[in-house]
Amino acid sequence: MTIRDVASATVFDEDSRHVILHAGSRACHSVPLLYERGALLGVISSSTSRRRTTPGSPPCRRTGTTRSPARSTRGTASTATAGPRPC
Repeated sequence: MTIRDVASATVFDEDSRHVILHAGSRACHSVPLLYERGALLGVISSSTSRRRTTPGSPPCRRTGTTRSPARSTRGTASTATAGPRPC
């Protein structure tokens, strides 16, 4: 979930909004971490002190889960791809 402007987002009650703004966060993005069967394991969140008025990057797409360990990209050339980026 992406909140581009904490001050105007309807997902927060006023007490929560006050705490978040007082901490210096103006925009945030959170991603749930799920077990294979879909149960919530936790959430990874990031925030910024500037509100986001326009998208900073193209929309992302769901990639599903993988059971294999991540492959190293060390030593390989970076290539740009068209279309949505993985989330």
